[in-house]
Amino acid sequence: MIGIYVRSANKDDGQIKKQLNECYKLIKNEPVKEYVDIGETGLQNNFPVAFQELNVDIGKGLIKKVVCHSPDRISRNKTDIQMFVLHCQRNGVDLEFVDGTNVMMLL
Repeated sequence: MIGIYVRSANKDDGQIKKQLNECYKLIKNEPVKEYVDIGETGLQNNFPVAFQELNVDIGKGLIKKVVCHSPDRISRNKTDIQMFVLHCQRNGVDLEFVDGTNVMMLL
């Protein structure tokens, strides 16, 4: 299954819809689970609920690929982003960003 992760600090539904639409463009006819955090900042110490759920599902082997708009949707903290990339790698999960960010450049 593919996991799509989107996050917006604003409670603006339009920003979430835009991110989702762009993520779906990278996905062929495959099962998808959406992880959506609305009104959550990327600067907080605790990870948003949907992001935590995504990490658990990755650990359980339920997700084989994650699609996200850009690394800053995961976190504004570089170390947090690196930890997520490593978590994906350890679990054999591909990570793709809509903005074209090369995952290896994040490590």
